[in-house]
Amino acid sequence: MQLAVFNAVCDVEIGDEVRIIFTGATTEIVDIRTVHYLKDQRVEFEFKLASVPGLWYTRKGFEYPVRLEREIVTPSFKWVLPKTTFEGCANCGNEVEIPGNEVSKCPKCQAEIFPCTTCYEQIDGDKVCDWDEGAGCWRFPKT
Repeated sequence: MQLAVFNAVCDVEIGDEVRIIFTGATTEIVDIRTVHYLKDQRVEFEFKLASVPGLWYTRKGFEYPVRLEREIVTPSFKWVLPKTTFEGCANCGNEVEIPGNEVSKCPKCQAEIFPCTTCYEQIDGDKVCDWDEGAGCWRFPKT
């Protein structure tokens, strides 16, 4: 057994308002966890957001402080899917950069990874996440 000690400072706190980069939606940080890598002594933070319960974001997934000039959204706003997104594998926890428009395989365990960060929030005002293990979701239904 190895003793692991680290010192880390996070630039955000529980309760801070942040903006999800891929959707532009604002939400609140509800929990923070720290990941300490023993081999290279690297420390990273992961964040649980109020609008996405049960999932954890890395710091790359949102911006803080929220920039007020991005608050304006018009009815003609057309959201464009990003080419790639970072997702965590639900099977092994490995974080992977994947295409933003298709289901991919985790390079570590080969489990399916959906590009969920591209549509956590409502798209075109009427679609929300309806993922189901048996059926898939509205963007990627299982056949």
